[in-house]
Amino acid sequence: MHYDNLIIGAGLSGLAAGIRLAHFGKKTCIVESHSVPGGLNSYYRRSKRSFNVGLHAFTNYVPAGTRGTALAKLLRQLRLRHEDLGLVEQTFSRIAFPSCELRFSNEFELLRSQVEEKFPGEIDNFSRLDQRIQDFDETALEQEIFSAHGEVGKFISDPLLLNLLFCPILFYGSASENDMPFHTFALLWKALYRAGFAYPEGGMKAVLDLLTGKFTESGGELRLGARVERIDVRDGLAREAVLSSGDRITADRIFSSAGYVETMRLCGAGESNCAEVGKISVAEYIACLDCQSRDLKIEDTIIFFSCNDDFAYRRPDCLADFASGVIAMPDNYRHREPWPEGMVRVVSLANYDKWFELLNADNPRLAEPAHRRAYEEAKNNCAREMIAVAGKIVGDFSQHIVFSDLFTPLTLKRYTGHLQGTLYGSPGKKLNGATPFANLYIVGTDQGFLGIVGAMLSGISIANLHGLS
Repeated sequence: MHYDNLIIGAGLSGLAAGIRLAHFGKKTCIVESHSVPGGLNSYYRRSKRSFNVGLHAFTNYVPAGTRGTALAKLLRQLRLRHEDLGLVEQTFSRIAFPSCELRFSNEFELLRSQVEEKFPGEIDNFSRLDQRIQDFDETALEQEIFSAHGEVGKFISDPLLLNLLFCPILFYGSASENDMPFHTFALLWKALYRAGFAYPEGGMKAVLDLLTGKFTESGGELRLGARVERIDVRDGLAREAVLSSGDRITADRIFSSAGYVETMRLCGAGESNCAEVGKISVAEYIACLDCQSRDLKIEDTIIFFSCNDDFAYRRPDCLADFASGVIAMPDNYRHREPWPEGMVRVVSLANYDKWFELLNADNPRLAEPAHRRAYEEAKNNCAREMIAVAGKIVGDFSQHIVFSDLFTPLTLKRYTGHLQGTLYGSPGKKLNGATPFANLYIVGTDQGFLGIVGAMLSGISIANLHGLS
């Protein structure tokens, strides 16, 4: 079968690219290895409960009718209405360090006033930094790459304020340890601080149903359970994708959301790219409660925390590092109806290699019984540590847990295909989507636009640049 465009992966970037191409009459097929779309932002069911994978917040939120924003561009390009997404806003979120806390919400003035109150000597510098970011075009597909810490440090001199401002941005988008490119920092500053957080009332399933419906209604073909085994390349072009079923698909252009290193390996050119594999992965614990979070006096939507003022964002030397992380209470958004159960989600930085060594496999089903037992015991210990550290910040909720689940970097590897279970892919982003092969392009995490809106804009931008000619 031959197509104008083949897209590998039905995550948000792949679906957005597919919608954009199909709108212009391009014969487009999306292949997805799993039985449901979404990739890192998907959903699953356990014990008759639905869980969203990856979704803490729909960032870049602005109210309907707000122009000149990332969300407005996305809606226009995909021909969607604001109300189609069913978004409800956050209450407020918090950055919590031992000696200082900052609150922020969907109104930037709250963060600005918090900085003025707690760092009065830095408020003018903070305002200058914000203006620098407002004037910066973080979506340019060709630009110089330079350090965010180096650039932000030109404005903010207090190391505590620097760490406080970096903490949420690193946790929600950095593929590098302790730093990131300034264009990524600017993108996330606007997404988290300048715009804000919301939550789709129907969860990720509703968003994915909307996108897949839009794609197929526009003439696109979606094939689930279709894993790409390899991409055959000849004469500098990606000629053919071979599926694990044996089916072969040819296309004029191929767009891959599998990750840059992972895509190069599909092309048989991966060994030289090992150094580009990222280091950042996480473990996440999800607890369902017998009451609402607010009933336990937990008012925040999301808390980004560090147990030390000297915050470090790096891969730990052990299974997981509980000294910093993210605590999310998705039932605390301004939902139209209360959730039947409260929920607390806790994220900690984790080490893929240590979890792999423990299981001696990347899938519990393939491991020996003794390794499976050790893996489960480690997960239980990890869960207890995460409950304890979150309890110190929001109050003890352990007696209210009615169901829980925990995933590790091995889970991320299994469901995203990212080597080392990397959360944000390779540190080396391909902003213009280009690869060594003239008709093969990267969308999604390794293109460089992050978050739910960023992922969709990644697909849109690269489709517009390379797929509509």
